[in-house]
Amino acid sequence: MKITKFLAVSALALVLFVAPLATNAQTIQDLMAQITRLQAQLAQLQGQSSPGMTPWCHTFNQNLGVGARGDEVYPNLRNALYYEGFQLDKEIFANNPVYDETMAAAVSKFQNKYRDEILTPNGLDAPTGYFGPSSRAKMNRLSGCNVKVPVPTPKTYKLIISSVDGLKDRYLPGEAVQLLIKGLENDGTTAEAGEGFHIQVSVYDSSRTKTYSGTNAVYDNTSGWWRVDFISPTDKSVSYDLEIILYCANSNCKSKYGQGYYDQAINSYRFDVGASDNSSKPDLVVKDLYTDVDPDNGYNEIVAKVCNEGEGATPSYLTPTGYFYTQFLLPNNITQHGSAYNSDHRHLGQNYSVQPRECFYERAYLSGWGIPDGRYNVTANADTHRTLVYNNRVEESKENNNTLTKNLYLTFNNASN
Repeated sequence: MKITKFLAVSALALVLFVAPLATNAQTIQDLMAQITRLQAQLAQLQGQSSPGMTPWCHTFNQNLGVGARGDEVYPNLRNALYYEGFQLDKEIFANNPVYDETMAAAVSKFQNKYRDEILTPNGLDAPTGYFGPSSRAKMNRLSGCNVKVPVPTPKTYKLIISSVDGLKDRYLPGEAVQLLIKGLENDGTTAEAGEGFHIQVSVYDSSRTKTYSGTNAVYDNTSGWWRVDFISPTDKSVSYDLEIILYCANSNCKSKYGQGYYDQAINSYRFDVGASDNSSKPDLVVKDLYTDVDPDNGYNEIVAKVCNEGEGATPSYLTPTGYFYTQFLLPNNITQHGSAYNSDHRHLGQNYSVQPRECFYERAYLSGWGIPDGRYNVTANADTHRTLVYNNRVEESKENNNTLTKNLYLTFNNASN
């Protein structure tokens, strides 16, 4: 504001000093008009109204040409042209508000000033002096009452906890619990630790008066899943709430969407602690382990025969997150996961559930890995996750009989012998 006053006073001093030298015909009214115009231009540059000036706007809704009369001509078009720097005598138009040749000349100058938006799009080389649709549109963009300064909309996003593997309605007192959690950003991409995201898991009693554990999840860069391990409470007299929070932990993810504009996902699950009824649960047992040749393509494979010896069916064999697999531990600590087939070598689908006393066959391709053919100890674990270590993915009536180790002669595909 001080700068505006200084520039306005300086302009006034300059005009008053130069005016007598330039012409005696210039009146005080003309000088004041120049000062007013300078104040308006300074205010426009600084984005504020000049001292003593009333903010002005008008939206033009009709075309105007020579001979037109009324408020659209004066004060509206005269003021709009004036604020664009085109001088039109206020008193003349106040006494006779008609669109005359003087105003047409000012409109022509306005059209030349914005010829790229008014003349060129209409194929015109010279101004017309007619205040038509293109001229109105441009003037409305400059001084229309509906003109708004665009305000950038902060980009917000919603984090999503899309999957949680390992959840149960009941845990044993003091049971070691492992959960696998998938977090997503709103565009469907994985919420990764490297992007600044974090997951925390807490266990409360159902009244939220006591916290039993608060554990930070660990992100697996290979699988894109978060893993968290905790011990279930031992008090069987109350129910518990398991709360999972996915949030933006540092500036890496905040800056991606705009500082301060971020969300967090909170999922809560209720569980109890107590003895489990094992009578209706599955029980996966590795019954045999051997080598074979794939009947379709002739490749050498390692095969595990796995049977459900429990009284209940397993969950869907291959859920979208890979619920449980058979893992083979091969020489040099190499691990390989199998694909499940029935006895007729039909591949078991994603929604397949292994029924009580049903057997299936996990087959894994024997890549070379630079290992020579020979006899080796091979271990099969029947209840694992596809990308993580052996971790009892299926709740079984017995959890200690999922493994079988045998010494086998292995013939590797494309091995160097």
